[in-house]
Amino acid sequence: MKDIYVKNNLGKPYIYLLFLFLSMITIQAEDFVYAFNTDKQSPYVKEPVILTLDINQTNHDVVLLFNFSINKSKDYTFQRLDIRKTESYHDAKIHYVYLIYPLKSGDINITFDLIKKVTTDESLAYSFSGDRDNVKKLVTTDTSINLPPLQLQVKPLPEGT
Repeated sequence: MKDIYVKNNLGKPYIYLLFLFLSMITIQAEDFVYAFNTDKQSPYVKEPVILTLDINQTNHDVVLLFNFSINKSKDYTFQRLDIRKTESYHDAKIHYVYLIYPLKSGDINITFDLIKKVTTDESLAYSFSGDRDNVKKLVTTDTSINLPPLQLQVKPLPEGT
């Protein structure tokens, strides 16, 4: 009888750890998903690289707005080619297209700045009410999102190019 009691209780601490782990994942879950894509990972110096970023809202209970930009660097230049937004307040979808030009050979890390802005329907309606002389500011809760840098392995130009 004693051996059965010990065997049955051995798994219980693991259940508590599993529950704690799953609750931490839920706390860390974001309101959106994102995906980066590039047309090449190993370009030559000054060869254009097309970068796309897709952001899709997964939590439809809140109104999400985003500010995205690529951080400036002496290692690359960039310009935005296109941005397409879906204007549904509870189902945001954004598609960014950038052109990046690496300026030196070797490993280059392209870093990003993404700010998630959360607001409510009431705050959004309030900000659109009034006239041009009575501007009401949209109240948002801003969160800076850490995105992993995009690494490119840039090849030097061949001799004689």
